[in-house]
Amino acid sequence: MYVVKLDRSWLWTPRLCHRGFLRDQDDIESLKRAGVRELVIDTLRGRDVPAEPPLLPLATEEPAMEADTGPACGWAELADEAAVRGEAIEAVERLFDGVVTGVPLDRPGLQRLVTGLMERLLSNEHRLLTLTFLEQMRRTNSSLHAHAVDTCVLALVVGRACGLRGEDLTDLGQGAILHDVGHLTLPPPLHSKDAPYTPEEQAVIEQHPSRGVELMGTISDLPPAWIRIIMEHHERVDGTGYPAGLRGAHISLLSQIVGAVDRYDAMAAGRDGSARTRPDDVLRLLYRDALAGRYHHDAVSHLIRTVGVYPVGSLVELLSGERGIVVAVRPEQRLSPVVKIITDPNGARLPTAYTRDLAAPNAAGRRRMIRQVLNPRAHNVDIASYL
Repeated sequence: MYVVKLDRSWLWTPRLCHRGFLRDQDDIESLKRAGVRELVIDTLRGRDVPAEPPLLPLATEEPAMEADTGPACGWAELADEAAVRGEAIEAVERLFDGVVTGVPLDRPGLQRLVTGLMERLLSNEHRLLTLTFLEQMRRTNSSLHAHAVDTCVLALVVGRACGLRGEDLTDLGQGAILHDVGHLTLPPPLHSKDAPYTPEEQAVIEQHPSRGVELMGTISDLPPAWIRIIMEHHERVDGTGYPAGLRGAHISLLSQIVGAVDRYDAMAAGRDGSARTRPDDVLRLLYRDALAGRYHHDAVSHLIRTVGVYPVGSLVELLSGERGIVVAVRPEQRLSPVVKIITDPNGARLPTAYTRDLAAPNAAGRRRMIRQVLNPRAHNVDIASYL
């Protein structure tokens, strides 16, 4: 049967996307265990409908090792975006080095940096976002400069989706670059810690917003929007954040966008006391927090749309039984990402992984489809080694 709707939110089920085929009794049992009591099916798309060709690719029709017919998504194809990102990280490093030594902030340089990233997003948002997500999975969690750039990129995309334009958008980008500048005054191991903070460490960490404002205040006359982002990005809508426990409208929209993106990066990259978390689980946790009133709901919703139903770095199983890692997502093809296939239909590891664009039909006109998201640990898959 082809399912189009379940009676429970995707937060509580094993399927990030509720549309798709139920392949066997195991699929049904997994939904029952998740508490699903009712579902809606499309009777015209079930496999018992003669007019519909079977969508499960046969090994004889599509060998696991056949050449990739979809667009490649390797590092070579992202060379231009990698160069832009590398230059941005170097620029942030220079800016932060100047801040530490008391040099006046190079505001024209910061403006050029953010404008350059905005122009790149406008010309090729898909590739820059793909690179951002891939590098996020590979990044060492101590890279404050890379974190600043990645936060800026995602904040700009979410900000545009929230309707920000002009000066508000550039303020968002520049504030996002500077949001964690207070970490420059803290012991470096705290920023890179991927385990829960001790109470003493948490007390120190909670000083970085106010320290950041104090640090920037000694060298520059910053716009109020930037100051608020630095000070408020750990405030939460329900008042549970820090340093001031602000609530709701008392937190600027720009701060709330950066706060949501910053939290996503912390969990996905494993930093600020957070263990590296599966991309799909990060989205679930963020969305639950948004529903509970901790984060700006629209900002989180747009962030989830940006990251995709199957985020980069997710281990997925196709209907064919093959397994692969999502390496690229397009906004217009959220259910059909680019996947690096790493096993054959029987689960045996391939000697050489290859990429497949699930949106591109094979020679028989069929498209591969994702059955479920898997836990990499349970299947002994080192995601970073394939990216």
